[in-house]
Amino acid sequence: MKKILKRVGIGVIFLLCLILIWRCCLVADKSKFSDLVLTDGLRSAYSGDNADVLTVQVAAEMSDSGRFAAYGFYYIPAAREVQLALRWNDSTYKAMAADPGTDLIFRMENETTGDQFDVTFSDSAHSTFYNYRRAVVHGITISEGDQIKLSLLHGDGSEADSMVIKHAEQEIKEYKIPSGLVKELQ
Repeated sequence: MKKILKRVGIGVIFLLCLILIWRCCLVADKSKFSDLVLTDGLRSAYSGDNADVLTVQVAAEMSDSGRFAAYGFYYIPAAREVQLALRWNDSTYKAMAADPGTDLIFRMENETTGDQFDVTFSDSAHSTFYNYRRAVVHGITISEGDQIKLSLLHGDGSEADSMVIKHAEQEIKEYKIPSGLVKELQ
């Protein structure tokens, strides 16, 4: 009897470890929408064999309350466009009193200038219990010393959660457009 209990206990511990590893791997998946994609803004900014694209490593990928994550930030100055990937858990819909599967409302703000911009979505995906969106912001201008904030909004426009995407002291780096995307631009 003790052998059976010991084996069951080891099996339960092994199963819990597998579940934990599986969960950690899902959380770390940034493959969805993390690359620069072809948009009208990028196409219009492309000249000759290059387009000025800048990037910054998002410092804290989770929002202040943990309701969403952001990564894959690209800024195209000539098009005044930002692209980034957003991810949120299915439980965020309940917290936001929103219908599951719908797009949540986000706003990007240049905290240095006070300018605010609506966030639109160009693509979406769902995996297990995560929702992914390719977010695009039009009309934005970002300078080296600017601080950029992304906010999740309630239906009435009030802020539910936020995160700083780019800190004022963060360096903006040049991004080399992948050759496959360059071929699509030509």
